[in-house]
Amino acid sequence: MRKVAIVVGHGGSKHRPVIAAVKKSRNYRVVTLGDIMLDVAKKRKLATTMGQMQKLPSDQNTDIRTEAVGRIAAMDGNVVLETHGGAAQHGRLFPGLSHYLTKHLRHAVGFFYIDTNGKLRKHKKLNLAILSYNANDLNIPLHVINTVGGKLDDAKKEFIDHLDSAFA
Repeated sequence: MRKVAIVVGHGGSKHRPVIAAVKKSRNYRVVTLGDIMLDVAKKRKLATTMGQMQKLPSDQNTDIRTEAVGRIAAMDGNVVLETHGGAAQHGRLFPGLSHYLTKHLRHAVGFFYIDTNGKLRKHKKLNLAILSYNANDLNIPLHVINTVGGKLDDAKKEFIDHLDSAFA
C-alpha cells in the first residue's frame, strides 16, 4: 500500500526534531523534497548544490520538481515527505508543492503544518493558504501541530499519533 504524509515547516518551527522523532520511533520512510530534487539535478548535470539549483531558470526548476514528485508518488509503503511551504527564488516566493504537483500525490493522507510562535506571520498565512487549498483539492485533512512554548515533546507525540492514524 502506498501512502504519503506531507509535512511542512519553516525555519524556526522545529519541524526537523518533530520529524526526527518519527525516524527514531517508526518504520516510515522519511524523504525530503529538496534532497530528491537535488538528486535529479545532479543526474541531469545541472547542479551539484542546493544553491546552484535555486539559481536555475524557473522552467528547469519546475521540471526537476515534477520529476522529484513523480519519484515520491512511485514510492511504496508509508512515506513522510518533508518540504517547505514556500521558498525564495529569483526574488519571488515559490510553493514547495504547487497545486499542479500535489495532483500527482493522490495517495496523500494528510498535510501536517508544524507551527511556531508566529514570528513569520506572512509566511504562515501563505503556507496555510496553500496547504488548505491543496488539502481541500485532495480531500485530505490539514493538521496544524504546534511547537509553541516549549511543547516540543507534545508536538512529537501529536504528530506520531496523527501519522499512525493516517497510515493505519
